[in-house]
Amino acid sequence: MEKVKEDWASAYRKAKIELGREIHNIDIFDYNVAKFLLEFLKPGHLVLETGCGTGRFCFWLNKRGIS
Repeated sequence: MEKVKEDWASAYRKAKIELGREIHNIDIFDYNVAKFLLEFLKPGHLVLETGCGTGRFCFWLNKRGIS
């Protein structure tokens, strides 16, 4: 996950997107999506990131024990 964070930071630094803020905003602005994901995904589950969008949900899920 550290390599993914490094790659993410490198790619989005130019766009001035901050990972911490993006993760925090999920709880506020994407509450319904977050709630839906946590209904089905539990700690220990694996998720495949398909590269659509910023990847912020990957980091958000990882903070909850879902890789």
